[in-house]
Amino acid sequence: MTFGADDEQAYHLRREELTGQFAEWAGRECPEAEPVDVELLLDWKWGYGDGRLDHWDTADVEEFLLGWCPRKVAAPPDLVGSIPHSVGAYVAFLADEGLLAPSCSPSAVQRACADLRPRFHDAMADPTNFGMAKSLFGGFDEAGPEALLEHLARLTGTSPDTVVGLLDDAAPVRVGPVRAPTEDEVAAAIADAPMFTQVRGLVARCAPPGLALTAKGNLRRADARRLVVELETGDQAGTLGSAAELPQLGWLVATALAAGAVRRLRGRLVGVARFAEHADRDAYERIVRAGLAAGVDLAVVLLAALFHAGDDGGSVDDIAERIVPTRDAPAPLAAILGTGEVERQIYRLAALGLLTCDGKTAALTAAGRAVGAEIVGEAGVEVVYRADPTAPAEALVSSMLLLDEDDAAADLAAWAAAHPSGAAELTAAALRADLGAGAVLSLLEMAGSVVGADVERAVEAHRDGPRGPLVTMWLLLRGAIDAESVEPDQMLIGTIDVAAAMMDDAGPDGVVEFFGADVDQTVDVLDHLWRAEHERTVEVLDALGSHHPDRRIAKAARRSLMKARSRG
Repeated sequence: MTFGADDEQAYHLRREELTGQFAEWAGRECPEAEPVDVELLLDWKWGYGDGRLDHWDTADVEEFLLGWCPRKVAAPPDLVGSIPHSVGAYVAFLADEGLLAPSCSPSAVQRACADLRPRFHDAMADPTNFGMAKSLFGGFDEAGPEALLEHLARLTGTSPDTVVGLLDDAAPVRVGPVRAPTEDEVAAAIADAPMFTQVRGLVARCAPPGLALTAKGNLRRADARRLVVELETGDQAGTLGSAAELPQLGWLVATALAAGAVRRLRGRLVGVARFAEHADRDAYERIVRAGLAAGVDLAVVLLAALFHAGDDGGSVDDIAERIVPTRDAPAPLAAILGTGEVERQIYRLAALGLLTCDGKTAALTAAGRAVGAEIVGEAGVEVVYRADPTAPAEALVSSMLLLDEDDAAADLAAWAAAHPSGAAELTAAALRADLGAGAVLSLLEMAGSVVGADVERAVEAHRDGPRGPLVTMWLLLRGAIDAESVEPDQMLIGTIDVAAAMMDDAGPDGVVEFFGADVDQTVDVLDHLWRAEHERTVEVLDALGSHHPDRRIAKAARRSLMKARSRG
């Protein structure tokens, strides 16, 4: 019943068993309880608590109901009103089944759930508790599209019609290219991240019995003053009425709580021993995500803008001008940001170690290019990485396919210089099975132009392989082989391969361009092309017969099309 950070598969299996057993028990004993609420509870205990699915006390209940749920569960209070009741029912189920840890009191937990229910409802409705995604869209599960559009219009300061236009224009976004960081670079950036160091420091200072909290759940003033200095939060704690007056310390504590590094337990802030089990990279990711949820609104927009600025970063003023007043931004939600907010976002992202900023220029750190890429990727933004010259050819090819022609050629030239005998490796990567014919031809053409005859010789070794007809036609078109060396069937299939690739790239005009205007030669090819055993023969001939401007060529294509259709 206890699962560590690396026990993901075992945890999910056990969760499925427990929720299934609970559903059967609740059907008999407590029909109002919801198994889906219990899934949330268990996910919190494993991901943010101590991982002990059989150990529950009132502190667990308070942290889950008043801390985690208001930040993470994006639903109106009325729709999640069953959660406190379900939590109490789950603990009663564990007790009935003999699964509850001996030191736990089911009655105490149930009383806590009942007592906290009104506060839970208020916390779920309080926008100041919401994390980033919930702040934007929470509470609209049951609302109609008009209500959501009105909400987005208020956030963006526009009209519902403008929002519709923003969403209609929101195609998948690609940002970059940026250089992929090495593991050593990421580790060094994590070690330099202020918030990472501060959370670790807070955990150490909250070792059992922990730091006493006030009745309102804040640190005592003496402890707050000491932590501000020792953890270098930057707060000014001169005349201090309450720890709540220290925004940076408050953000640090909220982040540590959300990351599962500390917890509130019986009126004290106590470090979670299990957090030390996480490797630095895992702990850092938890801190970053918790920091975003605890106080950095719309950080995805700013991260995406910095990826778009490239490795050297960009001017803070330029980034603000680009993402605030216009729609020419990584996402339509950029319009929500105000100019002053950009600077606050940059400060917080720098504190999380995702970027550096000297006041004028902001640039992503290695941690930002790694963890930040995961975060923006989850929001639908694709980060394009440039392959390192020492990378395998497979990585180079994947990168080239996402870059513009000039950048791809530059990276290929750098790679070729670092791999003077890499033509065979490069060719094999370009011919991998998951790439379409158009991508293969584009890669081969660039490789042939940059690397030269070594690539042509490497390609010849693949003439009998799965891409045989395509590469044979590419070699023939480059003049690297004679037509007499090509078998007729391979010539026909290769012709369809190339024509279909050009059609995919440029539509029917691509097919017309490929076959050209030499009437006699093209008609001669078309007289035989219907025999090509290719799944796209009919498609190519149909396009050519319908769109070629020369009547003789179009007629020959239609005649060949009829034969192709006749043979099935």
